[in-house]
Amino acid sequence: ALRQSEKKFSQAFSASPVAMRLIELESGRMVDVNEYFLKLVGYSREEVIGHTTRELDILREKEEARLERVRILRKTGKITDLEIRIFTRSGKERICLLSSELLLLDGKEYSLGALKDITELKKSEEALRRSEEKLRLVFESAGIGIVVTNLSGAITEANSRMVETLGFKSRSELIGKNIYEFITQRSHTGALQMRQTLKKGIKGMEYMLYRADGTKFPGEFTA
Repeated sequence: ALRQSEKKFSQAFSASPVAMRLIELESGRMVDVNEYFLKLVGYSREEVIGHTTRELDILREKEEARLERVRILRKTGKITDLEIRIFTRSGKERICLLSSELLLLDGKEYSLGALKDITELKKSEEALRRSEEKLRLVFESAGIGIVVTNLSGAITEANSRMVETLGFKSRSELIGKNIYEFITQRSHTGALQMRQTLKKGIKGMEYMLYRADGTKFPGEFTA
């Protein structure tokens, strides 16, 4: 039963779709790694086994950082999704999520760890963040009032110019109100048309609008 169990463990370790490594906890030396780990770091098995990640410059960290992971493993038995930066043989930086479990084998402590490469995901997240920053800059610096609403007309976002145009003192006063509240009865038919055609897009439709103080002004919608 033990032999079958070890065989299953070995097969799962080798065939895992993420980088796996078995490390002697006290010394930090690698005892075993799978092919995905070797592919990730760019070393051969012979170059890796018996060495630490610091010796191979895979982890460029102070010894205190490793000892802190050892302390956590001994205290809790596992580490889940710890973001770390590793360096391949060619010097390329990769961002990974490390998950480890404490194992006791023949009276010795080992760390069984999995590394998930999230470099491309992090790049996509950064590109999205920059895109959103640019959009926010355009949104705020536009010379016209801009609102974001749901299809029922409830305002979920507004720029400073729109807050000013509708005569409110702050953005929070405007958020949650319905855009149709600011369209006069004279333009009610136009408002209904706007609601019906919103999905197709609206360009340059004219309305009479209410400000917060009740005064009217002519406005033009593009959506």
